Amino acid sequence: MDSAKNQGFEVVEFLVPWQKIEWVKDQYDWSKIDSLMECAETIELYGIIQIVATIAPPWFADTFYPDAV
Repeated sequence: MDSAKNQGFEVVEFLVPWQKIEWVKDQYDWSKIDSLMECAETIELYGIIQIVATIAPPWFADTFYPDAV
């Protein structure tokens, strides 16, 4: 992010692939993204979070279609 700011960028994008989701807890550890967003805020960068859906995690279907389980 520092490099992006030094090069004159104002926006950074965070890619969050489904594979990085915490499978045991059935959720993603958003504290990592939160700390990155806080860092971006301190150096006056805008952050965009993009979730890359290649393979959906098992809990995804449970959340939207609980009767299917």
